[in-house]
Amino acid sequence: MLRRIFATVRSAVEARQLEGTSADATAQQPPAPAPQSSPVTVEAWHGGGVRFQRFSIDYVGTGEGASALGWGLYFSEDRRIAEYNALRRNFEGKGAGYLYRVKLTLIRERVLNLDWPGTPDERQLVGEYLKLSAHDRSRSLADSFRHRGIDGVRGYEQERASTGDTIVCFSDGAIEVVEVFTLKGGVFVRDAWIG
Repeated sequence: MLRRIFATVRSAVEARQLEGTSADATAQQPPAPAPQSSPVTVEAWHGGGVRFQRFSIDYVGTGEGASALGWGLYFSEDRRIAEYNALRRNFEGKGAGYLYRVKLTLIRERVLNLDWPGTPDERQLVGEYLKLSAHDRSRSLADSFRHRGIDGVRGYEQERASTGDTIVCFSDGAIEVVEVFTLKGGVFVRDAWIG
């Protein structure tokens, strides 16, 4: 199953590199490099029970544990989802409750959209990805995706009434902590400490 997914990822990446070339031109010369897309900045949120200066993939799997979209660092475009996660960690006695506002610098074509895949290869890849259980969407699969040009996945938060996507990053290089809020007396208060 994983071998088929890796082949599909490779096909999707190659298709992106070959876009805009004709079959005759492709046969006579090497493919043109893929056009460089401009990075986009996405404001997102993360809620948890631990205070830290920066996100690190070294700690993936040590927090929430509910990794429905697979291995990676989880963010939500909807602040309320992150607040819920921080509150829950606090009430369960698993931390004080921290809310992080972050900037994710992403290249849109390198983040697989699970809800709206573009090309036929991407649609096939999403289908195969979603067939895997959350347990099978491991770090090795994330590393394979990353090495083939996919930096993360995004999808609509279906379990709660959300106004944005959940974004899962397979690496920590594109994440900047902008603000940290600490739960105090049931209210999130901006923390002067950022790093």
